[in-house]
Amino acid sequence: MQRSYGDMPLIVLTAGRDEEAVLSSLSHLPPGTPGTGTPAELAQLREQVARFLRDGFDPAHDAYAALSTRGRNQLVADSTHAIQICNGSGATTQSGARRRSRHRPGLE
Repeated sequence: MQRSYGDMPLIVLTAGRDEEAVLSSLSHLPPGTPGTGTPAELAQLREQVARFLRDGFDPAHDAYAALSTRGRNQLVADSTHAIQICNGSGATTQSGARRRSRHRPGLE
């Protein structure tokens, strides 16, 4: 059974810089990490991670937002997964919109 939030406003925040942040961290993996022994292996790992982030998170966030008839997936371009730390203003703006929407029917 799938959960439904009816017409409750639901804004799913998607970080716009997750791919960049995660891929840059791959260069800091400890020596001997499996799959990073050669430049070709590291390039393949980077491509696999990038594909996972593109093909995994976006559809999952869209599906979560679709649980409400008023749900939407909002990209926060200059943020990473730690959105509340990296871009507090974006998270605050979105949570403020969510709070206000409880008092203003029809907020999209």
